[in-house]
Amino acid sequence: MTRVFLISGLFSLLLGLFTVPSYGDIPFPETRGNAAAVIHADSGKILYAKDIDKKIYPASMTKIATALFILKKHPEVLNRFITVKQDAIASITPQAKKQSGYRSPPHWLETDGVTIQLQNKEEVSGWDLFHALLICSANDAANTLATACSESVAEFMKQLNTFLRELGCEHTHFNNPHGLHHPNHYTTARDLTRIMRECLKEPLFRQVIRTTNYKMAPTNLSQERVLNLTNKLILPGSTYYYPPALGGKTGTTKDAGKNLIFAAKKHGRSIITIAAGYPAMGELYEDVIALCEGVFNEPLLRRYLIPPTEKYTLRLGLLGKVSIPLPQGVYYDFYASEEEEHQTISFVPHATKFPIHRGDLLGHWVFRGLSGMQIRAEPLYASETIQPSITQKFRLYAKRAVTSYRTYIVLTLILLYYRKTRMHRHKSSRYYL
Repeated sequence: MTRVFLISGLFSLLLGLFTVPSYGDIPFPETRGNAAAVIHADSGKILYAKDIDKKIYPASMTKIATALFILKKHPEVLNRFITVKQDAIASITPQAKKQSGYRSPPHWLETDGVTIQLQNKEEVSGWDLFHALLICSANDAANTLATACSESVAEFMKQLNTFLRELGCEHTHFNNPHGLHHPNHYTTARDLTRIMRECLKEPLFRQVIRTTNYKMAPTNLSQERVLNLTNKLILPGSTYYYPPALGGKTGTTKDAGKNLIFAAKKHGRSIITIAAGYPAMGELYEDVIALCEGVFNEPLLRRYLIPPTEKYTLRLGLLGKVSIPLPQGVYYDFYASEEEEHQTISFVPHATKFPIHRGDLLGHWVFRGLSGMQIRAEPLYASETIQPSITQKFRLYAKRAVTSYRTYIVLTLILLYYRKTRMHRHKSSRYYL
């Protein structure tokens, strides 16, 4: 276990709790949908929220949960051919579905919904179906993948909902793998961003959501199919093309409105943005781009832990106190919206012997949040060679002498024990002769 040494004076101030001053809010636009959120993709910190816990209908944003569950629990289906079942492509008109009081199986397709026109007993690769799920939002691909993972779509949904609860999605319940409307198929912006964070950890997911078009291989019942991406933020030449966008998922139904969740990266910052319940896609794209730019235009701030100084006394573990030059001081850069309200800061030494050469790692400034978890660590390097002082030399020689003396005593005792044991064995052997 690494031991942390505290230093009095200026350093004791750094080790105490402090409150981060307010730097003002990011100038986010007034969004026009029912719910919206922006979170930091790495930390999960909420940067913007509008009705983040409000119940929403996700439409085809549902498919990111389906994709995540397949990647986490059933990745084997991507590497084999799947036979399409009639139940996976059964359909009903939206009017009949509503008139029945939604008593029809919730996974049934709608006649005006997006499909790749899969046919009963068609044999399709799971790899192609996965691309169809996320690129062109094919509802029949979602159902077919579900039947490949479980004995039925209904059983797949039970497993998916359990998986999402374990993920921490407390206000989500999905009735089907594609997102076609059902009153009991709902989620929140908070839960969807949590799902998206997990999705971004999967390399295949990140690859597919950036794919603008894809050709499915011919099957036993169909010629080659061409899939085109629905997310205009990723399409070069589109009115709403947004270069920082990494990809995501759109979703549209009459009851859900226009929806989008996606990831973006700029200036080294990765964020997830969701906007739901819009009447028009144009307004949706305009708002999410404005939300992203609000984050990406936030000024980078700098906080000095130690101002620039010619000499600063630092304790380097067993080496004792060392005076080091800090011509640039010790500082860190941060965005006000991402910094925790309180932190503790400590120095963990790394150097263990003299001389310390220029460029050697002296140790790390370790930042921890209120929970005690490490937020980050900033290295501190020697800007010049550091030789031990006379006192430190004396201590080192004394330590070596003590160590040598102890070693001498231990070796002497071992030798005496060895000689005694040998003499005893010699006497015993003479007796028996």
